[in-house]
Amino acid sequence: MGALLELTFNEDLLYTFGQNKIKLQSLSGGTLPGRIGMSVSFPSNKLNYASIELMGVTLSAGDYRITIETFDSKDNPVKIVKDFTVK
Repeated sequence: MGALLELTFNEDLLYTFGQNKIKLQSLSGGTLPGRIGMSVSFPSNKLNYASIELMGVTLSAGDYRITIETFDSKDNPVKIVKDFTVK
């Protein structure tokens, strides 16, 4: 059991990223354990898509932020930050 986050990016992903490059925060309403096991998938037929399975974690109603560290098309390090709400 866990939560599945499906992410669609504005550009194709040239670099994949692992769980050590993902940070999930609760902004309000929800709580998260100190450590979250994650499984990250990148299907070869959808180059702008990634799915992140949060192992053993259910996201309760609240506001959250996900931060991903990766690289852009020019090999520059970038942080992708997205706030989202679970109702």
